[in-house]
Amino acid sequence: MRVSRVSRAIGAAVGVCVSVVSALGPSLDAAANLSTANAANSSTTPRTVASTPSGLPLYEFTRTGTANLPWVASSLVKLTRGATMSAGPRTVERQGVDIVAFATSTHDVSFLSTGTVPTTYLDLTTLLALPAAADAPVPFYDSLGRLNLVYTASNSHVVLVTNTPLSATPVLSHAVGFVHREWIVHDLSALSVSSSRPAGFLAAGQLDATVSANNELIALRTPAGELVCFRVSAQRPVTLVSATLVASSVSSTPSFVGALSDHVANVAAVSSSGHLVVYRNLTGELWTATDVTSQLKTPTLTRYVAGAKTSSVIYLAGVSQATGAVWLSTATLAKGALTWTSVNVTAATANNAAPGPALAGQLAVTLTGTYVSIGGRAADWGNLFEYANNGLKSTWIASDVSAAGGINARTVGAQVAAVDPGGKVNFFAGAVSSPATPGVGIYDVPSNDMSHVISDGWPIIGVTGGLGTSGSPWVQTTATASIPYSPDFQTGSVIQKSAKRTTWLSFWTVSGPSATETVSPATYQAHAFTAGAAVAKQIDQYANFGLNLKPDWVILDPEGYPDLHSQMDGIDVASIKGKAGVVTVTTVSSTPLTTGTKINLIYTGVGSLNISNVPITVTSPHSFTFTGSFVGTLNQTGKVTNQSLMRAWWAATITGWRNGITSVDPSLNPGIYTEMSQYSTMNIANQPMPVFMAIAWGGGGPVAISHSSNVLGFIEFGNRCISGQVQKQLQMFQSPPWNALYNTVQFNPPGYCTPHTP
Repeated sequence: MRVSRVSRAIGAAVGVCVSVVSALGPSLDAAANLSTANAANSSTTPRTVASTPSGLPLYEFTRTGTANLPWVASSLVKLTRGATMSAGPRTVERQGVDIVAFATSTHDVSFLSTGTVPTTYLDLTTLLALPAAADAPVPFYDSLGRLNLVYTASNSHVVLVTNTPLSATPVLSHAVGFVHREWIVHDLSALSVSSSRPAGFLAAGQLDATVSANNELIALRTPAGELVCFRVSAQRPVTLVSATLVASSVSSTPSFVGALSDHVANVAAVSSSGHLVVYRNLTGELWTATDVTSQLKTPTLTRYVAGAKTSSVIYLAGVSQATGAVWLSTATLAKGALTWTSVNVTAATANNAAPGPALAGQLAVTLTGTYVSIGGRAADWGNLFEYANNGLKSTWIASDVSAAGGINARTVGAQVAAVDPGGKVNFFAGAVSSPATPGVGIYDVPSNDMSHVISDGWPIIGVTGGLGTSGSPWVQTTATASIPYSPDFQTGSVIQKSAKRTTWLSFWTVSGPSATETVSPATYQAHAFTAGAAVAKQIDQYANFGLNLKPDWVILDPEGYPDLHSQMDGIDVASIKGKAGVVTVTTVSSTPLTTGTKINLIYTGVGSLNISNVPITVTSPHSFTFTGSFVGTLNQTGKVTNQSLMRAWWAATITGWRNGITSVDPSLNPGIYTEMSQYSTMNIANQPMPVFMAIAWGGGGPVAISHSSNVLGFIEFGNRCISGQVQKQLQMFQSPPWNALYNTVQFNPPGYCTPHTP
């Protein structure tokens, strides 16, 4: 079993005697000279890092294999001499040594070599006066076993750095007295394939590299969105064998999965239309393309894809643009041809006791025998999750690595990397914050009890930050001078003063369309966006008043004007008039209904008017008719519903809330609060946003409904603070389907109980 990094001896910096063979083109000379001047007084001593680094600290999450603590999180900041990451990490493993490469917060190219003692950290920019990195460097071993790092420089050039040690001495050997003889640096963008054929390709974002037929292949995406592959010779200094335009339009960082037993290199990318496309280098500069998305009819993907392979199987994982679900596409080589299949990995955990969430960002895929591991960051959340399968069984297992990572566990940044030495996965990622504390907490704490709610033992506090308003921004926010007196701020202050990690759920009621607006997806999205931006601006002012915490989730509650349900449960009726077999319905707001649309009319109080799936004739933006037997007049009663329209309202609200919040503060995590019936009928199970579902105790507990992995918590109301009943109410959350991660109870006023009340 590999031990935690923090328990290893931290060796002194390895002595470095460097003879740099420069192959830098003229375009890099100025940058190299500038770096040399800046580093003139530092020699090889550690770079000074600001006391508050702008990047993310590097963390490792190691699988232990033990039941009570399956993962251990360790900070590697001491090993990186305080350096933090602006991009990365990227990893490679060879003979038990892990190379973890990243761009520092000052855009230096650096890497950590772990797996043996002592661990080694090198800042190659300081050492070699390299050009600044625009993105994370990619480590790989070439056909001769030498360590290489390739990266995109700030001027978009492709820079390759190769370690060439003394002969007969292993790369990065930790033998006593060993020194590195030389590093060789090349500007590949300045090289030519021949005197008449310059390369000239520039890069945007991260690269990828692999070894094929004793040459190195380096794939890049150009600033114009083209996919280009460099073939580089094994000897150093290098020659550029070829520079091939493989595809004219891709949106993603390319991902090499290497060659199978047929010795054909494979690189995957996401096209500009979101399709997963695999390119195979059959020979020389000949590449073929397979549109896997079109072939398998799978969803379009976000701009990241990650892969791994055996000698005969390719595994490629990506994230659905629409839902955040993880899709794994698998290709099996037989008789010279690849046969593709796919699986919705997230959906394959839906029936588990702990379903997996939507993911976002750059995933990591590793293989050990038949064990497949996919790691990534939970969307709108931040916890590191692993999806795992042993033998490609129909059911996958989702594990919250951050929650199970021990005292040092953290939420993570957008990029996750992994190695799998000896069958125990190690994830590497930038750490953001301590993960939220799971359990059963309390919502709507009486003000007199706030001072002791955390010391009483409640691990989660839910609070209403603001109620809905009848005008923009459609949610009640607090004037700057009054922010310290707002309930949301005061909740955060109690948590901060306790110095105890407590989950903070911040609920904000947002109103729906008013009488002067159209009940349409555009209106709902605009309201939610405006409200989300206003709430994020308020939260971002908390630090000005000494509160250095933010809520774990900022949750939209659709219980606002005009009907205490933000008109999300149907269009409000102004009047109903029936005469001569024709019923005329007038709505409070204008609607996008069209003639022929089938609607339901509910809550009228008249049995003959409670119709279902009846076609209408639209007579104005505020009125329509249908055939019916009702005679008379009703005012201000009833709702008009249409499931497809209402689903569009919900989707638009969720999109607007997320975009409004993140337009101001991308670090905030948006969520949505729904009733059970809304969740079941409005397609919210397929929305890529954390859901906090309202449930009612009612005496015997709520009636169970099926739900997907986006439900992070149940927000129960109607609880009774009566001795002899409290524990029964809390224990309900210990078993499926109610054992979500972040639940709360709300005691009927004026009740307050501790979590230890019988």
